[in-house]
Amino acid sequence: MTKPKIVFVDTEQFDARSLSFSHSHFTRLMNLVESGQVKVLLTDVVVGEVKRHIREKFRDARKTLGQQFGGLFRNLVKTPSPPILSSEYWENAESEVLAEFENCCKKLKVEMVPIVPEHVSIVFGWYFKYEGPFDSHKRKAEFPDAFSIAAITEWAKKHGEHVYMVSRDMSFRVASELGSNALQLTHKDSLEAFFELFPDPTLAATIKVAFATFLNDEANYAFGENEFQQLGFYVEDAEGWDAHCIAVTYTKPDCLHVVEAKDGHAVLAGGMHVDFMVDICGIQSETEDKSAFVTAEIKIDYDVNDPTKIDVKSVQYDKKGAIGVSLPSSLRRIYED
Repeated sequence: MTKPKIVFVDTEQFDARSLSFSHSHFTRLMNLVESGQVKVLLTDVVVGEVKRHIREKFRDARKTLGQQFGGLFRNLVKTPSPPILSSEYWENAESEVLAEFENCCKKLKVEMVPIVPEHVSIVFGWYFKYEGPFDSHKRKAEFPDAFSIAAITEWAKKHGEHVYMVSRDMSFRVASELGSNALQLTHKDSLEAFFELFPDPTLAATIKVAFATFLNDEANYAFGENEFQQLGFYVEDAEGWDAHCIAVTYTKPDCLHVVEAKDGHAVLAGGMHVDFMVDICGIQSETEDKSAFVTAEIKIDYDVNDPTKIDVKSVQYDKKGAIGVSLPSSLRRIYED
């Protein structure tokens, strides 16, 4: 049996998926673990940071809600305040999400890599020599990442294993190229990039070219228009003005990866640049051409005998919040007046 690929997942990858532990990328990682193709490592630092970020999200959400509606609801005498304003609600919600994270770790069969005293001298050695995650600057904010890097590096050496470190934080890329680390550490900037290790590389490359060709066909310029419009839009720094996407004019892949390809079915995931027309309405209205970068998951079928022939089945954009658009200069003057 082929040895599983070992992957370390940084806090940033959980944050990038809005701390949604049911995200399809975590489900895909669980499937790879269950099939024996992947082993997942986390450090004490990552687990602590994810839990801290969950608590911060709830704290910020409660504060924002209180600022917007707290005073209004204090006027109520006969009508009870909504449950969402009670401390019990927030405590229960936070506990539930923390439990979901623990459950996610169990399903990933995570091996915890502890931070031990020996890692302190390694990290401060990098810090004083401007090496690893500290490169040419004394960036004290890098200490949490530095301890994770030290722990994973020493684990890889001790077990004689190669570890993929997944994070968009560049400190991990720099550390993976430090001295002998390059022999045991490989940096990937996203889970999507890591997943691309599993489909046949020739098949994956063919599917990517076929999908790019599909998007370049004028008949498909409005690809995913309905799904993109459902993301929602707003006007930045212009209270009382509305924005509505009226058409998608062109879509271009950006760091899009084939994360699954088997038996005529494939999944692509990663970034997409979408050009679109938006109607901005206030005192006056105007149509503007805009562009946005979004992450998406695309499902396609392909001909197993000729994978250049594809049938795009669906696209799903990550809903991380509405897309902000700026006022054009002509409307900016009207708004400011």
